[in-house]
Amino acid sequence: LSYVVVLLIPTLICSVFFIYSFFVTWEETKGANTSALQFVADEIDDIFNRALKMEYNIQNNGKLNVVSKLKGKLSLEDYYKIVVAREECEQYDVWDEAISSYGIFLPEIGIFFGQGNYRDLAERYELTAEEYGISVEKLKELLFTRHEKDFFVNEANNTICYITTIPRTGTRIKMNVIVEL
Repeated sequence: LSYVVVLLIPTLICSVFFIYSFFVTWEETKGANTSALQFVADEIDDIFNRALKMEYNIQNNGKLNVVSKLKGKLSLEDYYKIVVAREECEQYDVWDEAISSYGIFLPEIGIFFGQGNYRDLAERYELTAEEYGISVEKLKELLFTRHEKDFFVNEANNTICYITTIPRTGTRIKMNVIVEL
C-alpha cells in the first residue's frame, strides 16, 4: 500500500501540472492564432477599402463622367474627350501599392481604359481577355453585365479582381470598373 501511495502522489501531481500546462498552452496558442487571424483580416479589409476608395474616385471624376455620357458614333471631339479623360486617369496609375491595375469599361462606346492605354474593344477582346486570364465570352459577360461589388480571379496573374458598375442605380451601365488587387 505504501508503494502505491508513493507512486500515486507524484503521478497525480505530475498529471495536474500537465493538465494545467496543457490548458495554459492551449489558451496562449488560441490567443496568438486569433491575433494573427485578426491581423490578416484587417489587412484584407484594408485592401478592399482601397479598391472601394479608388472606385469612389473614379465615380466622381468629372472628365470620366463626361465621357461616360457619350453614345453611338464618336466624333473627333469625342475622341479628344476620351484622351483627356485617360490623361486624367493617369493619377491612378501609381495610386496604391495594393492595387496592381485597373480598367474602366464604357459599354455604350466600347472603350476600355487601362493603365497606360485605352483601346477600342471591338477588335481587341482577345488581348484584354488574355490580360485577365479569362475567355473572350467571359470577358464580354463581365463587361456588359451589371455588377454590384463582385469579385473574380485573374488566373493569368493569380490575383483577385473587384468589379462594379457605376452608377449602382438605374438600368443604364455607364461604366464597369475592374480593380486588380
